Amino acid sequence: MTRRSTLRRASRSRTRNGGSTKLAETGRYDGGFQRFATALTTAVDMAARAYQRDGKLSGLATGLHDVDRMMGGLQSSDLVVLAGRPGMGKTALATNMAYNIAKAWRGEVRPDGRMESVNGGIVGFFSLEMSAEQLATRIIAEQTEIPSFRIRRGEIDPSDFDRIAQMAREMETIPLYIDETGGISISQLTARARRLKRQRGLDLLVGGLHQLLSGSGQAGAGRPRAGGDRNHHRPQGAGERT
Repeated sequence: MTRRSTLRRASRSRTRNGGSTKLAETGRYDGGFQRFATALTTAVDMAARAYQRDGKLSGLATGLHDVDRMMGGLQSSDLVVLAGRPGMGKTALATNMAYNIAKAWRGEVRPDGRMESVNGGIVGFFSLEMSAEQLATRIIAEQTEIPSFRIRRGEIDPSDFDRIAQMAREMETIPLYIDETGGISISQLTARARRLKRQRGLDLLVGGLHQLLSGSGQAGAGRPRAGGDRNHHRPQGAGERT
C-alpha cells in the first residue's frame, strides 16, 4: 500500500467519524450545564404544583391510587413504558390513564395570555393499532360498563343508549386528542406532538405499539427489525418537558 493511498483512507476515516466526534462534544440534544439555582427553582415549582393539585402529587394523577402513591404521578420529563404479554391489557391501562388525566384537566390563564394546566392535563394519544372511533368506543364501554361488543352490535336497550349518550356529552369537552395515523416515522410523531403543544397545549403524550413506528424518514417504511435496533427507535423528544 502506497503512502498516498494510506493518507486517502485516513482522510475518509476522519470524515466518517466527524459526526460522532461532534455528537460527543455537543451532546445529542440541545442543552448543557445549568446552575444549581435553576434546578432548585424547578424543584420548588414542582412542590408548589403538588400543593395546588387536588391529589397533592407533583406529577399528573393517573386516577389509579396505588400507581400515583408509588410514582407521585406521571412526571413531565419521564418516559414510562408499559410492558407485558399480548392480551394483558396494556392498551386498556394506557387508555384509562389518558382519559382520567384529560377528564381532570383544569386550566388557568397566565398574565402573558398562555393557558397553564393547574390540574389534570391535556393529552395527545397516538393510536397506532386502532382507529379513533374504536378507541372512543373502548372508552365509552369502560365508563358506562357496557361491553364494547354489545355497543358495536347494537345489542343495547333504551336505558343503555341513554347512558352512552350522556357519557358522550360529558366527554365532548375533555382535552384528549387522538392521532390514528399508522406507520409514521418518529420524526413525524415528534413534529405532530410539538404542533399540538403550540396549538392546544400538551401535558402527556401516549403512544401504543412502538413496533408500528418507522425509524426511517419515510412514513410507512414498515416495522423495525426485531433485534439490534431498540435505541434507534426511542423517540428523540421523549425527554422534552411539556
